Amino acid sequence: MNLLNFSQFAWAYTFCQNMQNTLNSDKNKPIHIQLGIHQIGSQLLSSIIIQQNKNLNNDKNKKPHKIIFDVIPQEISWVEMCQRWQQIVRKPNLKEYYVYAPHRNEFFVWVLHQNQLVPMTIQQHYQSRYLPIRFEYFKDTLEVFTTQNQPFLNFKEQAQALTEAEEAIEAYQVALQEKQQLLDQAYQRLDLLEKYYQHTQQRAAS
Repeated sequence: MNLLNFSQFAWAYTFCQNMQNTLNSDKNKPIHIQLGIHQIGSQLLSSIIIQQNKNLNNDKNKKPHKIIFDVIPQEISWVEMCQRWQQIVRKPNLKEYYVYAPHRNEFFVWVLHQNQLVPMTIQQHYQSRYLPIRFEYFKDTLEVFTTQNQPFLNFKEQAQALTEAEEAIEAYQVALQEKQQLLDQAYQRLDLLEKYYQHTQQRAAS
């Protein structure tokens, strides 16, 4: 069995984290997102599953939908992709299926139409029908944006943002500790003043 390709997993992980940030910004949408690893033949692929947990507005006529985004390794064969396709077409309530090969920059989309997944013609722009994101497909890369034109962070940018957040938290904790030390010192001075006052009162009384 081949080891999981890091660049493949990094792309999937980054996409998953960005999607979580995007979806979590809308508290009215009960959507769950999960990153998983699947073995197909001798290959490992990264898969992001985005699922609506319950019907919006309690509409019983609308079934919860599911979107799957597979990030595939360079070595995967057509036979293994056919095996994956057989798994995909049996998924209930699947509305969109994405496949991206980062090493070749190949991007494919299927959308459910009349109970069948049909391939979409991908030009430079593609707007998801079920997610608040759009794709910009260039010759050498695939970029993702929210519907508010906010770009998804790449793996390096996300790691940098995480580092900056950790540094900010650490700086805040240091500042908080310094303030606590100053507060403790102030309480100690007040305690000494209180003891001195009590001592002078006792001397005056005697």
